[in-house]
Amino acid sequence: MYTITATGSGGTTTASAVVTVNHPITLQITEPLDGAVISDTAVTVRGTIAHANGLETGLMVNGVATIIDGGQFTANHVPLVQGENTITATATDTSGLTLSDSITVNAEMPEDYIRLTATPVSGTSPFETTLRIDSSFAIASVQMTYFGPDDVTFMDQTIDESRVEIITSGVYTFSVEVTDRQGEIYTDSVSVEVVEAAALDGLLRDKWSGMKAALIAGDIENAVTFFVFERQNAYNLVFDDLLDKIGDIISATGALESFEASDSQARYTISYPTTVDGVATTAGTYVIFVQDTDGLWKIRFF
Repeated sequence: MYTITATGSGGTTTASAVVTVNHPITLQITEPLDGAVISDTAVTVRGTIAHANGLETGLMVNGVATIIDGGQFTANHVPLVQGENTITATATDTSGLTLSDSITVNAEMPEDYIRLTATPVSGTSPFETTLRIDSSFAIASVQMTYFGPDDVTFMDQTIDESRVEIITSGVYTFSVEVTDRQGEIYTDSVSVEVVEAAALDGLLRDKWSGMKAALIAGDIENAVTFFVFERQNAYNLVFDDLLDKIGDIISATGALESFEASDSQARYTISYPTTVDGVATTAGTYVIFVQDTDGLWKIRFF
């Protein structure tokens, strides 16, 4: 509620109006349901997320990184403790706006369990990952199924481990049904993402260009925002020490080359001019991007 007061020769008058401000981020946890009872040490959390202005938006669920695809998100194996657990999904866009959604579930720790994991969880095509089943009991039999936009190839399979190759981009969910020697059945699932290389490459190149432009303009405060939180102070000190030279140094660096990405990390190489024993030459280094603690892609090293 806003109140406007006007004062003039005719006296004073006031008027009130309700102003509704729409948040650009929409976020909802859809699975598990609020109040659910879960007999496991972890739970997969799913939901929906969107940004009205199309800004890059990171998302974490109780500190666990998420897979976001087409407005849907998945967080694999969010840890639970015995009793009541609050699950909070927190979205952050590149302008710093945040939005959270929370549910409460009750966990009962099982006597026996299985856990299906994927290493790595994400990467570009052709993507290879190893699916592993860990269990608290001897496994008698395993049945593996999957759902995704295309076929996958299973390689080097054993009873508790499979190597998988995926070509087509998108999110794939693998589910396993494990039977113990007493005939009891246990289930678990894990989702992986084959990332669109061109889209991620374009996003990261834009961030690199933004950081370079800020340094060339002498705007160190803005430049360090392109770095992960834990390294911002360190890079701020470095850039301050090189304030009179940093623009020329960064302008002389070569283009980002040799893009590769896996498990929330992407790596490039760049070249830069240097002098060795009085001889001008070219050296190289890595530029490493990672998903930060808010889920946004940022520079970790260069």
